[in-house]
Amino acid sequence: MNLRPLALAAALLALVPVAAHAEDLLTTTTVETATAVASPAPAALDLAEQIHTIGLIAKRSLRMSVPRQSGDVALNPDGTPLWGDHARTALMPASTMKIITATIALSVLGPAWKPTTRVDFDTSTGTLTLVGGGDPELTSAQVDTLAATTVETLTVMGLTPARLAIDDSLFPPPSLQPGVVAAQQPVEERPIRALVVDQRKVADSGIDAGRIFRRALAAQGVLVPFVGRAKASGSTIASVSGYTLRSTLKEMLWYSDNDIAEMAFRLSSIASGQGSAWTSARDNAMAQLRRLGVPTRGLKLVDGAGLSRNNRLTPLAIAQTLRAAADHPRTAVLKSLLPRAGVDGTLKKRYATAPSKCVKGALSAKTGSLHDVISLAGYAPMPSGGTRPFAIIINGVRNSESIRMKTRLAIDALAASFAGC
Repeated sequence: MNLRPLALAAALLALVPVAAHAEDLLTTTTVETATAVASPAPAALDLAEQIHTIGLIAKRSLRMSVPRQSGDVALNPDGTPLWGDHARTALMPASTMKIITATIALSVLGPAWKPTTRVDFDTSTGTLTLVGGGDPELTSAQVDTLAATTVETLTVMGLTPARLAIDDSLFPPPSLQPGVVAAQQPVEERPIRALVVDQRKVADSGIDAGRIFRRALAAQGVLVPFVGRAKASGSTIASVSGYTLRSTLKEMLWYSDNDIAEMAFRLSSIASGQGSAWTSARDNAMAQLRRLGVPTRGLKLVDGAGLSRNNRLTPLAIAQTLRAAADHPRTAVLKSLLPRAGVDGTLKKRYATAPSKCVKGALSAKTGSLHDVISLAGYAPMPSGGTRPFAIIINGVRNSESIRMKTRLAIDALAASFAGC
């Protein structure tokens, strides 16, 4: 590992004690870490720029102003560390977990992948079945289209349905993951099923979808009793495709949508052949991170949204995931899906004042928030061009609005310092 930029900067910044925290990132001899971050720094990295940037980081270090349970890291584009302060500390990531979920989904499914919702008809029983394909953004307009196509096809065939059922068995019956409390459903996250219409926050989105489809059929002149859940049989007579994964993940990352995250978490696992239970999705996520070259020692992945208080990620693992995403064709789109500082999504109202406003519109990142967690991870622009992956996680934040606001401002200032401003 090329330590010259950090070593020289530490010497020049000897009067700033927090610069020594860079050791926290660099004192490892494990093989998997060497593979992930030990490639030599390219000559293109500007030493003076790095020294200036480290000086800003040291002055804005969170160590003096936030709880001890915190960590942050900034990597150079080649994966070598510029800065790390407790970067290997495993912490609750909150919604920065969605960076992991998005990267895995893009890697496994590809940005152009689309979910399909279909209608099957069994001529032997006269049963119509609405079959969920795990589309988190299925709309009532698409359900109307399914109903119109279904009625048109049945009319041509000269058939009349006897009953309507739903099949949302692509995902198992929902259960609470460890670390998620029942009070969070369905307000923060509905029970995850493979059928949901208009992202409605209801306890049983599958049955809700069936009723919506029944009304759509009735509007087309076909009245049919709804009998609940049944395994689909027969032939497909109508289908609709959803939005591309790229578009859906952008919605997830801009507005921190927990339901989309959980569905993407499971869809990735199904596509990998691991099944759709949350335990299978967890195992798949760990395997996919290792495949991308991200060390998983000390990590604990429970859900795809980051709501579980049992999740544990290190700032280094998140930053390495961001760096790995930038290096692969399927996942390189991730950067363009993240909110931009002061412009989009959950970052729209931030980065409006000094010192962080210098990266407005240029820094892209995902926020994270639980009642005692604030986090941020993404890409900071570099003065000489390119971007620098970074991650900041703080646990143990007091649940006071004024304290949370000060903490966010401190995080934003530190993130701006990763950009050298």
